[in-house]
Amino acid sequence: MTFARRYRESLSTQTVLEAASLFDILADAGMLVLHSSYIVTRQGQGILFSGPSGIGKSTQAALWQRYAGAEIVNGDRALVRPDTGTVSGVFYAGTSGISRNVTAPLQAVALLEQGSENRITALRPQEAFARLLSQCAYYQRDAASAARMTELAALLVTNVPVRQLTCRADGDAVRTLEELRRS
Repeated sequence: MTFARRYRESLSTQTVLEAASLFDILADAGMLVLHSSYIVTRQGQGILFSGPSGIGKSTQAALWQRYAGAEIVNGDRALVRPDTGTVSGVFYAGTSGISRNVTAPLQAVALLEQGSENRITALRPQEAFARLLSQCAYYQRDAASAARMTELAALLVTNVPVRQLTCRADGDAVRTLEELRRS
C-alpha cells in the first residue's frame, strides 16, 4: 500500500492493519494477534505477558531478559496459533520498538496484575477466556470477526496454560513464574 504524504504523517501501524482487515485474514488462517510482550526462554519456549497498556508487560519481559537470559521477541504484540500452541513475532512493535520474526512453542500466557507480592493464580476457564479475549485484536462491531476470535480464544485457553501473575517489578517475579514452568 502507498499513502500520500499527508496521510503517512498521521497514520499508525494499527490503523493500516485495521484498514486492511489483517486481523480477520489472520483469524481465517487460525491465528490471533494478542496484545502482549513475547519472550523466548533459554530452553526455547515462548511466554506471553498480557494485559492492558501500562500494566508492566515490557517490564516483565525485560526482567526475564535480565534474570533468566530470555530473548525479547516483541514488546507489544504476538501472533498465536491456538491449534498448534505456537507463537510468532509480528512486524508491529508498538512503543517498545522490539519486533522480531521468531516462532516458538507457547508454554504459557501470564495475565498480569500489579501487586505487593509475587504469586501465580490458576484462573477458572471462563475468567481466563474473558480476560484473554479482551486483549485480542479483532473488529468488535463485526459479528463474524467476534465469532472467529471467540473460537480462537477458547481454543487457546484449552490448549495453553493461562495464569494470572500478580507481581512486582523485580527478579522474584521471574522466579515465581519459573516455578509454574517447572510444575
